[in-house]
Amino acid sequence: MILIKIICEQCNIEFIGKPNRKYCSILCSCRAHASVAGKKGGAQTKGDVNGQYRHGKRMNGKEPISWRRCWSKTKYALSVGKIKKQPCMVCNNIKVEGHHKDYSKPYDVTWLCRKHHYVIHQNHPSNLKEGR
Repeated sequence: MILIKIICEQCNIEFIGKPNRKYCSILCSCRAHASVAGKKGGAQTKGDVNGQYRHGKRMNGKEPISWRRCWSKTKYALSVGKIKKQPCMVCNNIKVEGHHKDYSKPYDVTWLCRKHHYVIHQNHPSNLKEGR
């Protein structure tokens, strides 16, 4: 594996990485992609959860709450027994996925089967089209 010195295209900080990397971190990558979406007129609020953007946008001067960080904390809490999976709250299926209403609360998990988790995300206000 070849590592070289690269200058981040977003924050102009020098870092060491693979030749194909453009950004020093995931945060810089998200910020760069969010600014491109804004220039193209894309939906910058897609993925907005409880008023906090996931794609590198700041809200009230704070960094966005990362769904990855929340997922990681939830996964760790499951492994050490701090939280336990429950059956789907709709159909009692035991094969479940965790759903977070607020990524700043990684231990506040709603357990849903894949089918019902999909339904909740399809019915999320940011995914609904106007006039339907």
